[in-house]
Amino acid sequence: MSFFLIRVFMYKCFLGLTLLLVAFFGFASQKETITVIAVEYPPYTSEHMPDNGVTFKLLKDYSKQYFERDIQPLFLPPARAQAVMQSGNWCLSFIPPVDSSNVIPISDAEIILSFFRFKTEGEFKWQSLSELKGQTVAMLRTLGQGEIAKKMTQAGMEIVRVDSLSQGMNMVLKKRVDYWFTTQNTPQALNADEADQQNLQFAETPLMVVQPRIFYSERCKKELNL
Repeated sequence: MSFFLIRVFMYKCFLGLTLLLVAFFGFASQKETITVIAVEYPPYTSEHMPDNGVTFKLLKDYSKQYFERDIQPLFLPPARAQAVMQSGNWCLSFIPPVDSSNVIPISDAEIILSFFRFKTEGEFKWQSLSELKGQTVAMLRTLGQGEIAKKMTQAGMEIVRVDSLSQGMNMVLKKRVDYWFTTQNTPQALNADEADQQNLQFAETPLMVVQPRIFYSERCKKELNL
């Protein structure tokens, strides 16, 4: 058996196990909890923070009031999370699905997303994304299918998909990409060295301003009392 076929076989086994886990938690959620798909995105969602991050804390409070049950975090690597979302075998997710119309705001707070670049002299802003044509941008894989990614591509930018926020930060610090798409407080949440934080410059032009939110699957509306 060739190395390629072995890799395909291992990937299918890995994905199958992931879907079984989601199905198991989904079965348990019918009685006690609801499974929530997430990736590492501190300070908002993280296995290594109290309450699994600030947006998980907001969701826990929201779910007790409106869903009348607890939630069960299921943190996955971006590629596996993306595969689960595409399978349709999920109920709640912090990861935007292809059809992101089923969304519930869970706070009035604002989260600003834009580009970091390696710090240089001068202002970092633009009137139109087309001004950044030909530039490369590191973006977390789970965000690479959304509307903002389409706008970047249409503007002539090249998206480099990464599997962690740290990977994106390191790429822009080493000048392997021109920009890194994330929130303004991500470097601090990643506990980046002070020198690295000083070498990063956040854009004055916001690309997205969103509220903390959760996406839900149509198949779980009754279970969620929606």
